Amino acid sequence: MPNRKQKRPNWKRLRNSRKLIKQLERKGWYLHNSKGDHHHFKHNTEPGKVTVPHPKKDIAISTLRRIYRQAGWDWN
Repeated sequence: MPNRKQKRPNWKRLRNSRKLIKQLERKGWYLHNSKGDHHHFKHNTEPGKVTVPHPKKDIAISTLRRIYRQAGWDWN
């Protein structure tokens, strides 16, 4: 059986929700609504909204990628 190396996720991209919210606010997003443990952010010029689970220490890669896509940020 060949030795397969498992790909590790890029841990540098893992963030807790507090840091992610601060980054959103620096980029001009503002808290529009909060329901349960999800915060919804809007922007004056960007279309749509960004949903962030909060409070959360470790956001999964797939969730973080979705948040980046919603905000219009480059993942690479």
